Amino acid sequence: MNEQLFFPLLAVLCLLACGKIITQRIGAGRHTRTPIDSILYISVFFLFTSLAFLPPLFTAPLSGTVIAYAVGSAILNLGFQVCYTVALTSGPVGLTVLISSLSMLVPILGATFFLGESFGPLRIVGCALTLVALLLNTEFKKKEGGNSRKWGIAITLTFLFNGAASFWQKWFAVSPHGASIAGYNFFSYFLAALLGLLLLLVLWKARGITPSARPSRGLFGWCALVGLFLGSFQWFFTYSQRVLDASLLLPTFNGASTALMTVIGILFFRERPTVRRIVSTVVGVAAIVVFGFAK
Repeated sequence: MNEQLFFPLLAVLCLLACGKIITQRIGAGRHTRTPIDSILYISVFFLFTSLAFLPPLFTAPLSGTVIAYAVGSAILNLGFQVCYTVALTSGPVGLTVLISSLSMLVPILGATFFLGESFGPLRIVGCALTLVALLLNTEFKKKEGGNSRKWGIAITLTFLFNGAASFWQKWFAVSPHGASIAGYNFFSYFLAALLGLLLLLVLWKARGITPSARPSRGLFGWCALVGLFLGSFQWFFTYSQRVLDASLLLPTFNGASTALMTVIGILFFRERPTVRRIVSTVVGVAAIVVFGFAK
């Protein structure tokens, strides 16, 4: 593990992740009204994300094994996005976001038991503080309802797909092929985009369901911007998975990005600075400090 790169990589990842979240949020607000719109939106910005890796692809080492890893990543990432969208629209939003965030435990435990990474006392404390920060930052609405059976299936699959996708990426990053970041991410997002568009075609042919959104300059513009942020993020994140332990990277990144998004939400989106969110930010920063000593 390269300890000197820990804080620089953490800072870059948090800034890129927040940029991606903000642009995706604004673009989705303008161009999505239904879950089908969301699948179209996701597929298009996945396509633009893949293009961010196209220039270095010509000089990157590539093999059938890398493409096989990318196929697995494409299936897992698209599965997560679709199930997450269904869960958000069929059940409690706050609990959906929280359970999705908790899926980071899958790659942490997977890396510990299968890849031999360290998971000492300070990292356990850091993970616990991160979970507390995520819990405090989640808003639960008492009257928030929905289709409980549909939501239960969707959120279970969301947790499994998201956790498996993170562990799959970690497994690739530490493999002998882990230096092929451009090839892995290009094929992963390009194939995920094609699978998403194929899913839309199947829904159209089988059920006559079509997106209410139509291709436009605005849609492509926002998707290109999201793809730029997401592509840059995945480049650094895949590299970070290669040089940093999962039990250090994932909870620290979750805590730091949650704290940063809380500050951005208050300053730029006029979100109410509740006591819970302020305490969540403080706890998230405390977790980062603990992880700093745990390196």
